[in-house]
Amino acid sequence: MASGSQSRRTSTGQHPSSVWWEEAILGDQTNCCSGHRRWSCKWCSLRDKVSGVDRVRGHLTREAGHEILSCDVISAEKRQQLREMVKTIDDQGIRDSFDPERKEAMDMAIGRFFWNEHIPFVKARSHHFKEMVQQIARHGIPYDLPTETALREQLLQVEKTNLEVQLAKVKARWKNCGVTLVADAWNDTRNRHIMGLVAYSRGQSTFLEAIDISSSGKTADNVFATWERGIEIVGEENVVLIVTDGEASNKAAARLLEARKPKIMWAPCLAHCLNNILKDFAKLPWMVGLLDKGKTLVGFLRNHSYLVAILASFSSRLSRM
Repeated sequence: MASGSQSRRTSTGQHPSSVWWEEAILGDQTNCCSGHRRWSCKWCSLRDKVSGVDRVRGHLTREAGHEILSCDVISAEKRQQLREMVKTIDDQGIRDSFDPERKEAMDMAIGRFFWNEHIPFVKARSHHFKEMVQQIARHGIPYDLPTETALREQLLQVEKTNLEVQLAKVKARWKNCGVTLVADAWNDTRNRHIMGLVAYSRGQSTFLEAIDISSSGKTADNVFATWERGIEIVGEENVVLIVTDGEASNKAAARLLEARKPKIMWAPCLAHCLNNILKDFAKLPWMVGLLDKGKTLVGFLRNHSYLVAILASFSSRLSRM
C-alpha cells in the first residue's frame, strides 16, 4: 500500500497544491523566503506579489482568510473550475489525514519538540501554533524549514510590515471611536523605572511605547510629559480618557492635565482602587487577628502533604461536577 506522503503527490511528483503556481506568472525568485515565490496574476493587474501558494488560491477563488485582494477580471467559468480543484485537493488531504500510523508519527514529533525544548503544554492551545501546523500541512512535502537567520531577519521584517498594515486599520478607527490611553509604571530586571503606554479602543489594545523615566524620576511634570508623548502618538483629538493607578504623582499629573488639556479626562484604575481598599481593611484592628489565623491555617495545610492531597481530591471532584 502506498504511504501517506506518496498519496499526497501527483504523477509528476509534486504536491497537489503546487498546481496553483501554474495559474500565476512566476517572476524573479531572488530574496524570496522558503515556500514563497514572486508572482503576478494572469488576468488582473496584480503584479510582483511575494507569498505562498495559498495567496494565489485565495486571490483567484475569492476564499476568505488569505489576506489578499480578489481577482475581479477572471471569468466566472474559470473561477468555478478553480473552486472545484480546491475541493478535489482538500478531499485528497482529508483522506490522507485518516492514516493512523502517519498521524501518530506526526503527533510524536510534535510531542518531542514540546518535551525536549521545555515548551509549556498550554502553548498547544495557541492559535499561532495551530495556524503554523495548518500552513505546513497545506504546503505539503517537501518543506524547507526557515533558518535561524531567516527567523531573526527576513521573516521578522515581513511580520513587522504585516503588523504595521493591521495597526493602520486600527488607527483609522480611532477618529470615530475615540481612545482611552492607559499608562502604567514598573521596574524591569535592571531596576529601571519604565512607563508603558497602551491605547485602548472598542475592545482592542495597542502598545504604543515604553519610556525610561529612571533619570528624571516619577514627578508630576515627568509623568505628564510621558502622557503627552502618548497623546502625541494617538492624536489629541482622539484621546478621550487617561487611566492610571492612584499614586500621588499620577494625581498631581492629572491636575496638570485638567489645566492644560481640559478636553481629556483622567480616571484612576478601578482594580488598583479596590486593591488599596482591601489593604486598608486588613489594617483594621478586628481584621488583623482574623487574617493572622487565616495565614496560620493556610501554612499548616501547605506543610502537611496528606492534607494537601485530600484538598486536591475534593477539588478535582468539584471540577467534574
